[in-house]
Amino acid sequence: MKKIFLTIILIAITLNSNPIDAKQLFNIEKVKVKKESFKESKEFYGITKLNESKTIDIVSRFDGYITHLNANKNYMNIKKGESLYTIYSSDIASIKAEIEIAKDLNKNLYDKANSKLENFDIKNAKFLNNEVVVSSPISGIITQKNVNIKSYVEKGKTLFQISSLKDIWFIASIYQEDLSFIKANMNSIIKLDGVEDPIVAKVDFIYPVFNEEKKTVDIRFVIENSQNKILPSMFGKAKIEKDSKEILVLPKSAVIKKSNSYYVFIPKENGEFTPKKIEAKRVSGDKYEILSGLDIDDEVINNSLFLYDADAMTNRLYDETSDEEW
Repeated sequence: MKKIFLTIILIAITLNSNPIDAKQLFNIEKVKVKKESFKESKEFYGITKLNESKTIDIVSRFDGYITHLNANKNYMNIKKGESLYTIYSSDIASIKAEIEIAKDLNKNLYDKANSKLENFDIKNAKFLNNEVVVSSPISGIITQKNVNIKSYVEKGKTLFQISSLKDIWFIASIYQEDLSFIKANMNSIIKLDGVEDPIVAKVDFIYPVFNEEKKTVDIRFVIENSQNKILPSMFGKAKIEKDSKEILVLPKSAVIKKSNSYYVFIPKENGEFTPKKIEAKRVSGDKYEILSGLDIDDEVINNSLFLYDADAMTNRLYDETSDEEW
């Protein structure tokens, strides 16, 4: 069998009367397949968003006029129980009058009048004469404000949207080929731009919707945010690690990729070699996981693979299906 060593040796003989053997010319290195503990990890970029499940609408149950507006700006902080607005309603004024009259005359009429207030969801509201003070049911920020002072409000109108920041979502995008890597409840370390400390979170939800344009799927994390340090629309990345496992590895220098196939060169006697097709996966910048084709302690050539590759192609040592350009 022809060997590339022969060509190099002939050149050496021509240039130097003292011939150099193949091992000296190439300084051939060999390496064995090793078993190592490996923890696979991947990073995905994303952005923080408001937790939709912690967002509420403040909807008016009756018609009226806004007489005072405490929540007068978008994105202002509001505390639970804090006044949002004060409203005057002729309907409420009429019911209040019924209650005042009925409380000293007839218990049944009094109870019926109070039940009307319950229907308006304001039985426990604070009243200022005939005006109703409406308070926030949660702490958060006002993400939507649809009224101004002196506005006329119709029944069913959404006046405010309030979102709690107690916890917040981080939505990351992953490519289709990474779907098999991601599982619900996997641990993650999230680093946000502008936030010094890393954040520990779990994969909360994998969205069942594929973005055809970006070829991605979104995954969601829930981040605890009791100190309100994290805001919506902050960029960052999530690092997700799998549990460690034992794998067979070779250095990058011992594996050659041709088209979509991977090969190693098995040393033989008298300086000969033969290429062997294997299944491999890149697991780091300088290592491949050996999926099949080799066992632990198998020995392969670890350097000058381009020379062996050229000789293998010249002597048609590869499978015919592997002759594509790479």
